[in-house]
Amino acid sequence: MEKYIRIMFITDSLGCPRKEIEIEHTWVECIMKEFINDRVMFYTYCQPGLQVRKLDFGYFEEYKPDILICQFGIVDASRRALTDFENKVVRYLQFDQNLIRSYLRKNHYNMTKKREIHYTKLELFDSNLSQLIQRMGSNTYFIEIAPAGPEMVKKVYNIENDINAYNNCMKKYSNQSVHFLTPYEGQINFLLDDGHHLNSFGNKLVYQSVKTAITNELQTLTI
Repeated sequence: MEKYIRIMFITDSLGCPRKEIEIEHTWVECIMKEFINDRVMFYTYCQPGLQVRKLDFGYFEEYKPDILICQFGIVDASRRALTDFENKVVRYLQFDQNLIRSYLRKNHYNMTKKREIHYTKLELFDSNLSQLIQRMGSNTYFIEIAPAGPEMVKKVYNIENDINAYNNCMKKYSNQSVHFLTPYEGQINFLLDDGHHLNSFGNKLVYQSVKTAITNELQTLTI
């Protein structure tokens, strides 16, 4: 049987299509098209709202990827107005959803400042990264969390410092088999108006960074 190199993407909504970004313009699809004839098998796990603490490491292990590309962290780093449980309660109870959303929009910054809620606290994020690296045993690439745009800075307390802290957590694992990609360094105008999702240029930046990483890996991996 012919041997393929397995490449797996684990990405949140920044790697997924959305209203503003059609599937053919996502960095994930651009990468798959780029290496379609290079005896590479791609596996994608693309989940909007991905929380690192909820990743099923056993599920990913079954794919035995040679190369693992991870784009996540903004959902974990961003402070929240409500906990996961509170969000569920609000959805299930017969409240006026428009009224609640209006209140949260008006008070979101102050609520994130006072409540200090993270879906995945930094210590747990660190522990999850360590488990992922140890269990997968792949050549792993963490894509940095993109700097927050003005709209997100306005809505979420301390978001710039929190993003730096979670990025540093990923970066500290860098060694011969774990790498930290910085596609946005020195760049501007790569976000949508919401301040955290990538526009077409942002997807292109990630595509270029990941393409270089995979190209280098393919030159060294033995098939």
